[in-house]
Amino acid sequence: MKSIITILTLYTFLAFFPVTSSAEHFHYDIALQSEFNLEGKQLKSVKMVWVYDEIISAMMLESEKDTKNLQSFADYLLNDLSKVNYFTTIKQNDKPVKIGKASKPTLKIISDDKKTELQLSFELPLAKAISIEGKQTLRIINFDHSGSAILFYKDATSLKLGAKLKSRCTPFVKDKKDFEHGEPSQFVEIRCKK
Repeated sequence: MKSIITILTLYTFLAFFPVTSSAEHFHYDIALQSEFNLEGKQLKSVKMVWVYDEIISAMMLESEKDTKNLQSFADYLLNDLSKVNYFTTIKQNDKPVKIGKASKPTLKIISDDKKTELQLSFELPLAKAISIEGKQTLRIINFDHSGSAILFYKDATSLKLGAKLKSRCTPFVKDKKDFEHGEPSQFVEIRCKK
């Protein structure tokens, strides 16, 4: 089975080549939510929920015909995303935090009267749990190096902190007015006080 990233790149190139110039670039959106999972005073993992936009969802569902069901497609997607580090970097006080292999993927179709989108959920463990005690900043950086996917949080409420973190930490999401292809579209931080 071809890489989903390769398939989407090929689909977007073929679908949009006649109407775009070489200076333009096709983009698709992934709306994010993150839930931070603690064990005691240690951050162990982040539950990620991605909602793909309607156009890419349709392309993915078209390519899904090669798989038996949505769960096997979710497993396939997560394996494919592991090659690009799940489009995610986490930093604690500007030092990179190593991410482990994601698990527990689920994929579901979200439909209403106007559109159909795919929602991918998965658990992103840290390779080693980190302490969240004291004053510090966690930075979440989500981007696709190719510049095709634009990953974004709708606002700070898309960062679910839980009671322990919420009592001393505040999430911030700030859109970048100008960003280049392959760069994050937002500044996303969780600032914790002592």
